[in-house]
Order: sequence, then C-alpha cells, then structure tokens
Amino acid sequence: MNKWKTRIGYGVGDLGCNLVFSTMASYLLFFYTDVFGITAAVAGTLMLVTKIIDAFADTGMGLLVDRTHTKWGQGRPYFLIGAIPFAIFTVLTFIVPDFNMMGKIIWAYVTYCLLNIAYTVVNIPLNTIVPRLTSD
Repeated sequence: MNKWKTRIGYGVGDLGCNLVFSTMASYLLFFYTDVFGITAAVAGTLMLVTKIIDAFADTGMGLLVDRTHTKWGQGRPYFLIGAIPFAIFTVLTFIVPDFNMMGKIIWAYVTYCLLNIAYTVVNIPLNTIVPRLTSD
C-alpha cells in the first residue's frame, strides 16, 4: 500500500504542474493578445525570449539537483519550497495591471519569465523521482 501512496502522491504533484503547463501552452497567447491587450508579435517574442532563458534555467536546475544531497533527498527540498513561488507567479501571470503598454509588456516579461523559472524549480526535481518509484 505504501508504494501506491507514494505513486499517487507523485501523480497529484505532477498533475498540478501539468495543469499550469497546459494552461500556458493553450491559453496564454490568447490571454496576452485578447485580454491583456498586447500585440501578437510582442506576445510571440516574449514567449521566444523567455523559453531561451528557460532552457538555461532547466540545465542549471538539473545540475543543481544532481549535486544536492539532503536528508530529504535530491529533489524534494526544491519542489516543496518552490511550490509557493510557483503558485504566486501563476496567479501574477494572469493578472492584468492598470499600466500603460510598456508597463504591461514589462509586467508580462517579468511574470512569465519568473513563472517559467518557478516551474523549472518544481518540475525538474519532481521528475527525478520517476525512476525511483519502481525497481523494474
């Protein structure tokens, strides 16, 4: 029973990450253009730039997890602590501030970039658990 409890616990954690990722992948561009009010070119460039930054963050997080050795394990400290900023930046990404256009663009860049980094801090360590869930 304990193995199933662990597997279900992992699945619930990964479900939360996937809900946010699916929302970013399917709804965020619509949100930025039709709700937030920035042009498609700016929104597309924003997504390109933040994904390039995120590629470096993913690599760095993987290296950090590989070098971490705590009593909680390699990944657990990151996704437990990282869940709080992940939730905060998820909400902030979908807030429409009352700024001028440049302020909105800066807000979008900062919140989306920080959301991607928070996603990395939670999801990379969470995925290191997968090989440890089963021996076969």
